[in-house]
Amino acid sequence: MISWDPFEGAVITHQFPPDLVIDSNTIQTIDITHQFQQESPWIVVEDKGIKVISYLNGQKAVALLLLPNEIPATFVKFLAQLSEFVLLVDDDKILQRLQESFSFIQAEIPVNEIVLLDFANQIEQLKEEILDTKNRIRTIIDQSGNLSTKILLYLAINDGSTLEKIEHDIGVHFEGPESVKSTLDELVDKGLARVSEINGTYHVG
Repeated sequence: MISWDPFEGAVITHQFPPDLVIDSNTIQTIDITHQFQQESPWIVVEDKGIKVISYLNGQKAVALLLLPNEIPATFVKFLAQLSEFVLLVDDDKILQRLQESFSFIQAEIPVNEIVLLDFANQIEQLKEEILDTKNRIRTIIDQSGNLSTKILLYLAINDGSTLEKIEHDIGVHFEGPESVKSTLDELVDKGLARVSEINGTYHVG
């Protein structure tokens, strides 16, 4: 739970689990984000490996520190309820309410949903890694002076490309379309590339 002090600004007054560690920079980020998004009582903060969703009610906020695989939108529906359950009680009851809220949230999210969230996060990470890899390969293609290497790398990230597309994307840097076609024929003869008899698209060996 976060409260706002006139001198210190945003400060953590209660937390559960008790050994949870949140650095002051994260608290400041939550504070600033609430100030900049005053039209909405809830905010999401994702910064430097930290993922937090926070709900402001008056001069206090209840914040959930999420795991990397957890999606903030899943928890939004709980925040308004938790703010009333946790924030609008006497100080001596807050810690107990936080602990009960923690158990409540864990019980409300089925195990299979957590697994699906984890898979969704892994898929997104894989998509980003694939995109990064393709961008690196495109850089190598641009720097390479060997047409065979260019074409093989191109096919590796654009599998199933037509001759016209390959000529358009690569051929302009060399002698002309004829050199691309002849190089493709050589790669096919060597078994390093293949051409589909159905639609004439080229693929890596």
